Amino acid sequence: EYVFPDKTDGFADDDAGVVEHQSRLRRNLSYRSALLACAARADAVVMALGEPSWMSGEAASRTDIRLPKEQIDLFNAVYEVNPHIVVVLTNGRPLDLGAIDRAQAIVETWFLGTESGAAIADVLYGDVNPSGRLSMSFPENVGQVPVYYNSDSTGRPSTLAPHEKYVSRYLDATNEPRYPFGYGLSYSQFSYGAPVMSSLAFDTNHPLHIDVDITNTSSTDGIEVAQLYVRDLVAQVVRPMRELKEFQRLSIPAHSTRTAHFTLAESDVRYVHPNLQEYSDPGAFDVWIGANSRDVGAAIRVELR
Repeated sequence: EYVFPDKTDGFADDDAGVVEHQSRLRRNLSYRSALLACAARADAVVMALGEPSWMSGEAASRTDIRLPKEQIDLFNAVYEVNPHIVVVLTNGRPLDLGAIDRAQAIVETWFLGTESGAAIADVLYGDVNPSGRLSMSFPENVGQVPVYYNSDSTGRPSTLAPHEKYVSRYLDATNEPRYPFGYGLSYSQFSYGAPVMSSLAFDTNHPLHIDVDITNTSSTDGIEVAQLYVRDLVAQVVRPMRELKEFQRLSIPAHSTRTAHFTLAESDVRYVHPNLQEYSDPGAFDVWIGANSRDVGAAIRVELR
């Protein structure tokens, strides 16, 4: 709602300030009406949202990592006349994107360089099939921060007692991020076969070799980024719940299958111990292969001897 001021605001009718104020509000109303009319006629709407560059970098922390209110209001207004919205997101940090959950697609661009316009246009028009993956997790909301895929285990895991109150979880949200580390979509769809292991044990001289078939089930050629994650179950120091150890970028034509080849060596699972020496701990490990840190297949239990 826009309310034009009158003499009750303390301005005279000929006051230059009120005249300029009224003129500005009329321009805003005219622009908004024209924008919504244009959006209603369009097949789809591309909305450029996000943060200005000054909101990122040194001395630029934020306690509220939602989009600016004006952008959210504009998104909602456009959605009412045309729900076919593609958001082009420019930002320097993970954001709370709950307000634009209804967007049909989000193109994460971060802060690009002088050729960003051409690169973004290539993706929007389908001349380039995107294959990028998130290098950090996006939270459901700021209350989850810090949220990251390679967290340590706790003494009250949320998955072992789903109806128990005194576990490590929130009352109003899941523990999972909105978009996990390693996540990313493209114009293709992929399915993973069961991993084939060279062995269920490895040591210093005998690494594990793991193959997995990945099929492009769509009609569009694409690139899939297969990811290998590991958890050390028997360690002197608590290890993360999941760690990325390797990834493979596979160019897979439509309706075709390619095989990702992974190698897990003893040196891959070493870490620095309290004595400041780097070495591995013999024992059990869980291994996963999937499209991101969340969407992986069943764990495969292997042993380091």
